[in-house]
Amino acid sequence: MAQQGFVFRKGNSWFLKYRDKFLIDGVIKRKQKCVFLAKYDSDRFRCEGDVADLVAEKMAGIRAADKCPRSSESFIS
Repeated sequence: MAQQGFVFRKGNSWFLKYRDKFLIDGVIKRKQKCVFLAKYDSDRFRCEGDVADLVAEKMAGIRAADKCPRSSESFIS
């Protein structure tokens, strides 16, 4: 099942919290990550539904990278 992420507002900003895979010391580990989406102050992003397009765009990139978790490794010859 593809992850959906968690959208929340803190102060005057919207954030997206999700889990992603990172290469740490040669081992792939899942870690929680939080990214800024938009400012709450503007009239455009007043409710959670208003940032849905930003969330979909961000999660699409995360899901694409999740298909090949070792793609961030560099080749050493």
